[in-house]
Amino acid sequence: MAFTHQFGRFIDVKGDMNDKLELKFVNDKVPENHYMVYVQPSEHRLSIEDQDVVKVHRLKDGSKASFMTNIGFNILVFERANWQYVLSIDKRVADQVSPETLVEIAESIN
Repeated sequence: MAFTHQFGRFIDVKGDMNDKLELKFVNDKVPENHYMVYVQPSEHRLSIEDQDVVKVHRLKDGSKASFMTNIGFNILVFERANWQYVLSIDKRVADQVSPETLVEIAESIN
């Protein structure tokens, strides 16, 4: 999966609740090559509803990673060292980037 552009920004709005690091990777010629990572303090984690979770993966450290889908993206959410990570990939590349691939990425974050 090739990316032509990488973007990163820290979102610092009034208060701490919505602060996060946002990373985006895109390909200007292949729009489905669109990958995003959000990192925010666990104390301000996104709420995950059980009905939205397609599968729960168990990571090597014993923590869980929730795999979900929405209209256009496959999403993996997990926590590590008091941070919540949200990995998001365009559904149009699901044949190239499986939920297990997202789990491998999650495992690589220390």
